[in-house]
Amino acid sequence: MILGRTPAGAIKIKTGDGGLRAVECACCGCGCDTAISGDLLQTMRNATTGTCNGASPTTFTASGGGFSAVFQIGEFPDATFYTCALSANTNCFIFGGDNFMNTIASGPAGSCCPPDPSPEFPITCADVTYTINGDEFTAHTENFGFGPDVTPPTFVFS
Repeated sequence: MILGRTPAGAIKIKTGDGGLRAVECACCGCGCDTAISGDLLQTMRNATTGTCNGASPTTFTASGGGFSAVFQIGEFPDATFYTCALSANTNCFIFGGDNFMNTIASGPAGSCCPPDPSPEFPITCADVTYTINGDEFTAHTENFGFGPDVTPPTFVFS
């Protein structure tokens, strides 16, 4: 279960024995994972709403050619949350999602997982494909050893 972040930016999770553990995330906040251009950029700059895996946003805030949005897919305790934003200044789209156990985020896995995970805490990462208005981009899942990976999103903005 993901409980948030430490002041240093590490992800806090609940371990199987009820304790807490901080996990470093090398990819958190690193650069522009998904650069948007062309017709898709124009569509997204003018977007006033969207969907994620068919669900409407719980919030959608457009601002100066960019936006931020939050989506909740399903109900507690099986809900998955996705957040996303398009920067009006950099044309960078970022998103993240969690299902209370595992995460997904824009950009390739790269160095997100430890090179030698401990046997009692087996973190696994995988590159997956997500879509924005039919265009495919790379994201990565991080599985902390509990439950299923987060489903890659299909975003449609209009």
